[in-house]
Amino acid sequence: MDKDKNAPLRRLCEAMGATDHIDLAGKLDLSRITPAYIRQKGIPYKWLVIAAKRGYHPDWIEKGVSPKYLIPSDYPTFGEYPRVRVGIPAHPRCPNSGPAEGIVDV
Repeated sequence: MDKDKNAPLRRLCEAMGATDHIDLAGKLDLSRITPAYIRQKGIPYKWLVIAAKRGYHPDWIEKGVSPKYLIPSDYPTFGEYPRVRVGIPAHPRCPNSGPAEGIVDV
């Protein structure tokens, strides 16, 4: 946990592309955000969801721990995974069942 009480607000500003709490309020469609509110109450869940939709990990914003991003940039995207052949063996108690095979994306 951070000793600096303003660190979560700074990380949220970074995630939202805001320069300060006034700019952040505009990006979240709020009339205002005070650093004292964040220090006292913490970052509202709704704001963490918005940041998560941008790819930022909620634990990183709140506590400064775990990975910064939900999906690290060095992980391949879904289209880059190999295709493999899989087989499901027939069940011994089901006489009409046969082996199932197919190609699936991993």
